[in-house]
This record gives sequence, C-alpha cells and structure tokens, in this order.
Amino acid sequence: MKKIIGLLFIVSVIIFSCKKDTPAPAAPVITYSAWSDCSNGVQTRTYTVSGGTATAPADSLSRACDYSSLKTGLWNMSADSVYIQELNTTYEIVHDTTVFGEIYAPCTWDDTYAFAGASNTSGTYTYADAGTVCSPDGSGTGTWAITNNSLIWDGQTTYPAVLKSFSSTKMVTWVSFTSTGTTGTVYHLTEKTTYTKL
Repeated sequence: MKKIIGLLFIVSVIIFSCKKDTPAPAAPVITYSAWSDCSNGVQTRTYTVSGGTATAPADSLSRACDYSSLKTGLWNMSADSVYIQELNTTYEIVHDTTVFGEIYAPCTWDDTYAFAGASNTSGTYTYADAGTVCSPDGSGTGTWAITNNSLIWDGQTTYPAVLKSFSSTKMVTWVSFTSTGTTGTVYHLTEKTTYTKL
C-alpha cells in the first residue's frame, strides 16, 4: 500500500511539473485620438482598444476648451461673412454672401491682433494697423475675455462674439443681432468672422 501511495505521489509531481504555466492575458492598450478643435466650449477625443476590452474614464473623452494658444503669435481677420434671415416661421435665408472685401477696407486686411494676459480667458490685446496703414492709423489696445463660450471685446456684452470653433491656428466667431427695415420687417443678422494665426 505504501508503494502505491508513493507511486501516486511521484506521478502527481511529474504531471504537475510538466504542466506549463498559463500566461496572464495581455493588458489592453488604449490609444487616444488627438483632441478635437474647440466647439461650443468643449473639446472631445475618441479612443480605440487593442488586446482586450476596457472602458476609458468618461472625463478623459471631453474637456473644457484650452484657449492658451490664443496668447501666442499674431492673429489676422482672414474672412468675414454675413447671413440675413427674415424673422418668420420658416426663418428663410434671404441673403448669404462673403463681404470681407465689401465691408472692410483693403488697408485693414493685413492688420493683426496680439492677445496677452496672465489668464487664458482674459487679458489685453494690441491691434496693429500693419502693412498698408489706414488713414487715420487704427492701431490701439483694449481688453478681451472669454465668458460663456463667447469672446468679449472691450467689455461689450450686448453683442458677444460666440466662439463657434477654436484651434491653435484658427478661430471662428458669430455675432448676432436684429435690425428693422424701412417697411417694418425685422431681420436677424449673423456675422461670421474667421481669424487665422500668422
């Protein structure tokens, strides 16, 4: 009997020692995309998972816009469009045209803005009548602030410039207001302005 027990013990040791260890499953790899351009005050990104399954933390997929790049380099107003809508039930668009060359004099097309400040959401700006100088020279300084996803120039909050999109090289603002025509018709106007970093 002792021989049989001893033999069983030896066989079990041999079987156990020959059995290969099962490798631990590879940890999943999460790869994030670049942050998107700012849209309506938020930046987003997506992720892919390889080698397994995982769920990324929700707070890593969206964040408040980072406006720090506004304070680097010089910005130039590179395009401007005006949209006019008649205030009726269908909000019919009655006019849609690029007016950059119609409203703004050519001497302003090469002018620049430089934003500064200790905060990434407020500070001062310098407007330079660069290149072809207008008469009189339009250079000057003022204040800027980003509040409720709008760019506020010189504290003027009646018609805020809503930041529709923002990146390190381009920002697009919309300014909206209403106007009453000579016949009493009320129109809703939106000015879409594009600023590009030089």
